[in-house]
Amino acid sequence: MRFRIVGDDERTGETMEFILEARHEDEAREKARDRGLMVKRVEPVESAGASGPRRTVDSRSDDAGPLTDISDDDPSNLDDALDREDDVWSGRPSQWENLAPFLLCALVLPVPWAFWRWLTTRCTRFEITSQRLRLRSGVFTRTLEEIEVYRVKDTTEKQSLLQRLVGVGTVTVYSSDRTLPELSLHNIRGHDEARDLIRAQTERMRRARKVRELDID
Repeated sequence: MRFRIVGDDERTGETMEFILEARHEDEAREKARDRGLMVKRVEPVESAGASGPRRTVDSRSDDAGPLTDISDDDPSNLDDALDREDDVWSGRPSQWENLAPFLLCALVLPVPWAFWRWLTTRCTRFEITSQRLRLRSGVFTRTLEEIEVYRVKDTTEKQSLLQRLVGVGTVTVYSSDRTLPELSLHNIRGHDEARDLIRAQTERMRRARKVRELDID
């Protein structure tokens, strides 16, 4: 079953809302508490009134933008998905990925090089909309790479020991896009929510476009 969880982040006190899968309500509450949430409300998605967007804030990341679960099973609204593109999620890689260069900087590496690594990470941004996945990167020369969400074939999620300790993770997206068959959202906070949103928007756009993925070896 899928449950909508509403509660306050234990560290920031900000209200969060997201959807997760669990066998029953108690398990959903336990999963939410494991994520550092003080649960206010748990309700099954089927009885929650799925029409219309629901705004969600990922308060665990200073760089993360608003998350919006706009999945809608009402067929009358699917045509609107082709005409409207809503921002669903945005975020940057965590600076934790530069931990090793920062530590080495104090020993053998020049400070400007470490600053360049920090700036490169700061200028990288991932965006999920209702229609596309975007990667913006580059300090002086900006690059934009995109994947149509209906082309997404699979997603994987990976956390190393260090990533688990600092609360980040990497989501890798595999698609049928010829120019960008693989896209990694590396070292992001809210990786579970980002992956769930990608899967939800992929299914929604496939229904709206009336397409399905077919692998031919």
